[in-house]
Amino acid sequence: MVLMVGILASFHAYSVFPIAENSGSFANVLNGFLKIFRLELLGDFELAELEGLDEQVKGKFKHGVFEGETGNFNHEKFHTWLCMEFMAMSIVFTVAMNVYIGLLSELYDKAVERKNGLYNHWLASTDKGPGQHQSGLMWFAYEEDHLLDVAT
Repeated sequence: MVLMVGILASFHAYSVFPIAENSGSFANVLNGFLKIFRLELLGDFELAELEGLDEQVKGKFKHGVFEGETGNFNHEKFHTWLCMEFMAMSIVFTVAMNVYIGLLSELYDKAVERKNGLYNHWLASTDKGPGQHQSGLMWFAYEEDHLLDVAT
């Protein structure tokens, strides 16, 4: 949910830029949202695409051979601001996702440890349940690494 709120906030900030292909119909707005989604969650981006520019070819034919160059030549006045937003979004979301993954794995490890403790406690308490006779057995739960030398 936190990442989705961040993605929506980033899309809102991106939609402020006057890019013609991201405004108008619902399909155009969805296309703009997918650009931000791809940037933040998948890491798939192209700055020219975020600016709404198509790759252009400039040159001419001389004696049947084309001489020229390709590129995005129509940088708008908001190019610098779009680059800064791009850098901020990519850094923040990369860090946020890595922190989330680390936190989730730490919480999972603690939950597994607690689950094992509760299971062993249940095993020890069910040996003499209602209507059962005591078998004389006892359950011992221990962590092998704490009791034995790992090298041996």
